[in-house]
Amino acid sequence: PLFTAMTSQHVIIASESMVYVWQYRTATSRLTSINGASNKSGSDRELLWFIDQAPSIKASKQYLDQNEYDSSNAKYPVTNDPICCLCASTDTLMVGRQSGIVMRFSLPHVQMIDRYNVKCRPNYIHLNCNSTKLSVIEINGFLTIFDINQEGDDTAVALPVHRKDCWNFMWSSDNPDLFACMEKSRMYVFRKNHPEEPVASSSYLCEFKDLCITAVQLDDIMNEPETYLLDYPDDCVINFETKSLRDTTELLASTPMSEAYSFIEDNPHPRLWKLLAECALEKLNFSVADKAFVRCRDYQGIQFVKRLKMMTNKKQQKAEVEAYFHRFAEAERLYVEMDKKELAIALRMRLGDWFRVVQLVNHGSVNEMTKAWDNDAMITKAWNNIGDYYADRQKWDKAKRYFMRAKNFEKVAECAYVVDDYKTLKELLSVVPEGTPWLKKLGEKFQGVGLCTEAVTAYTRLGDPKAAIDCCVLLNQWDLGVKLAEEHKFVQIQGLLSKYATHLLQKNQIFEAIELYQKAGKFTESARLLAGLGKQALKNKVHYLRAKQLYVLAALDVEKYKERKFNSKNTVGKDSRQTAAMTLQSLMEADRDIGSDSNLEDPWHGALGLHLYLLAQRQLYTGQHSNAMHTALQLVRYEDVLDPKDIYSLIALASFSNRFFGQCSRAFIRLESLDSFTEEDREKYKDLAMSIFVKNPPKDPPTRDTACPICASPCNPWDQQCPHCNASIPVCIVSGRAIFTQNHFTCGRCHFNIYERLVRRFVNCPLCHANLQDGVRKQSSSGRSSTSRMKMAP
Repeated sequence: PLFTAMTSQHVIIASESMVYVWQYRTATSRLTSINGASNKSGSDRELLWFIDQAPSIKASKQYLDQNEYDSSNAKYPVTNDPICCLCASTDTLMVGRQSGIVMRFSLPHVQMIDRYNVKCRPNYIHLNCNSTKLSVIEINGFLTIFDINQEGDDTAVALPVHRKDCWNFMWSSDNPDLFACMEKSRMYVFRKNHPEEPVASSSYLCEFKDLCITAVQLDDIMNEPETYLLDYPDDCVINFETKSLRDTTELLASTPMSEAYSFIEDNPHPRLWKLLAECALEKLNFSVADKAFVRCRDYQGIQFVKRLKMMTNKKQQKAEVEAYFHRFAEAERLYVEMDKKELAIALRMRLGDWFRVVQLVNHGSVNEMTKAWDNDAMITKAWNNIGDYYADRQKWDKAKRYFMRAKNFEKVAECAYVVDDYKTLKELLSVVPEGTPWLKKLGEKFQGVGLCTEAVTAYTRLGDPKAAIDCCVLLNQWDLGVKLAEEHKFVQIQGLLSKYATHLLQKNQIFEAIELYQKAGKFTESARLLAGLGKQALKNKVHYLRAKQLYVLAALDVEKYKERKFNSKNTVGKDSRQTAAMTLQSLMEADRDIGSDSNLEDPWHGALGLHLYLLAQRQLYTGQHSNAMHTALQLVRYEDVLDPKDIYSLIALASFSNRFFGQCSRAFIRLESLDSFTEEDREKYKDLAMSIFVKNPPKDPPTRDTACPICASPCNPWDQQCPHCNASIPVCIVSGRAIFTQNHFTCGRCHFNIYERLVRRFVNCPLCHANLQDGVRKQSSSGRSSTSRMKMAP
């Protein structure tokens, strides 16, 4: 492309032989498109044709199908009369050729209307605002103006305007007889083919509108672009006023208005009539102002003058005129002097100056203002608009402060949410009245960031319990969701909980299912899953510690279930019969939920068995053979948890190490009687026992005397039950030995015992890891046992 032009709807590009028109903007009517169709596709808004042929849509589509334009390609014709310039207006396209022919096309329907012979080689051509005149600057700088208003005339009519050494030209955009041209280093302005006094300038013309010419110092910018633009930005663009505009300004300042009116009638222009109208308004000469506004076709100005004439107070008229000229401070001062503060407030409200509105409202009171305005409502509106002002500028803290003053809690919530101020959002829950519709949005905000409790509170205050339950389900807060469902009788949540848990178990996401049951308060189900995981961990006989931890967690869930079940019934104010009935009902419900599951009936059984097994191993490997044997002998009651082979092998090893060969012999006898052994295994155990007991008779060394704490009958130190009264003898979970004294400590959570002399070493229970400060100390006093709360030293 060599030549370009652009209008408000079209872009025109041309090479030496081809012309391309793109209609980038269309009006609502389909007639404004190039081919008259309403299709919005790009091909219907662009046209490409060969300059020696008439524009055709069919030929244009063939040319546009080419990916690139190549003038050397035979598919694109070459003309003998190349294009040398072009220009366009809203409805006309002019294309100049080297032979002196200027072709005229219509827009938006591209059709050739006429052709003119300017008898020269045009270098630049320009159309005036109504497409009636054409300026041509020849290649040697000679300027000629042609009248092209008459159609069918091959030779354009040259007007008596001839200038030499022209290098730039600009028509006025609002006057078809006004133009400016550059000759060497001077600028001339022509009105009806008559020049005004030249102005010295070498700038490039940019715009000519309202009798003002805008020019750019393009040579200086291109010579030193960075320095000139940074150091002299105000000198880059220069504005020139025409002579008529300068003369009118001087006449209005120094002569009577009648003379200025006569001068403008002789040199009419909307800009001059506008100046006269403004000057008349300044002097409150409304008759002249009205005529001037009519002549410049300013409807708003006419209505403004009409409203001023209806006012009887000159000072009020002056204030309105000051506001018209955007001198708002002076207008406000006049209103206040007139004791018309309501008008000053109305002015500031129209301007959106709400800070000043607040100052005016709070500055005393006026009777008229009190009658016309509600101060509280106005202050509230001002605070809201000030908050919007800061919110638009993303100053959320200031916006929140002003919205709070206006008690616009919805906007306060939006600002607080943007800056993550959830403290303010929580405070709004107690301030906003129940049933307020935007509580739903507040609940959604809390739900979006995972604050389930606050979201539930918002939905509950809104009166939408279903949304609150859905929020709990979505955020995996099943305990709160189940509680709400029970309160509002939503039975669907139980089925949803079961389906979700089944889905997790099918995907082998057991820990997620356990967490789900725990959050939903289904502690018996989570305990079953934890106990099952503990059994799986015991199968490979490697992760004994993990198995113990899983059993402890299962037992803790059962304890939570019992605590909730038996403490949920409020027995305050009930008589003994009602209390007994409620307790019986709780026991029946617990028996139904637990059923015949041994892991739930005695939840700590498996945890204690694994604890003692690990303790015995640790004691054996650290050389505490006596404690290891006593601890291992306690494991005989845990054959349902541990493998009997492991139990009796450990007893045999610990007894052998402690040289209690009687206990060792009984362990070998029990091992040889196990049904899981093969004959080969039994022979191996028999051979090992023979090698031991040939050298060591199966007898135990003497032990110190121990007595049953209940009946005082003699017992073995490792007995788990009194042989006389059948009383159960507790075991110490620290040493693994049986406790034959009343001086011991009981953990408040797992309820297992520790020797009094050993409890001081620990802060937490070795089994359940509960704080031992919550435990109970038992001690004997004069043959009687007493119980006291444990007070641990810090």
